[in-house]
Amino acid sequence: MKAIDQELLDETVRRIVAALEPRTIYLYGSHAYGQPHHDSDVDLLVVVNDSDLPPHRRAVAAYRALRGLFMPADVKVVTRAEFERRALWSSSVERSVLDKGQVLYESAA
Repeated sequence: MKAIDQELLDETVRRIVAALEPRTIYLYGSHAYGQPHHDSDVDLLVVVNDSDLPPHRRAVAAYRALRGLFMPADVKVVTRAEFERRALWSSSVERSVLDKGQVLYESAA
């Protein structure tokens, strides 16, 4: 089992917060559920209040913020409305995040 480097994870969160000003950042997947393998990446779901950008552009902004960090990550960026709507679907990533994910960051606003 491979543990996440906490300093690297903290830097990842810091960079995403600076770039996207998210409402919430969740860790999900094998690291959140206590089942990582030696080749597991870090799965992050970033919830922003609103965005006029299409989903792929939001993801590009997140990956650019992480440039130079040596941690394999899969980052999904959704708006609050998208998150709330999809969380109602039993088989969605958002539902899984609500049920089993870990909050890494939550804005005060």
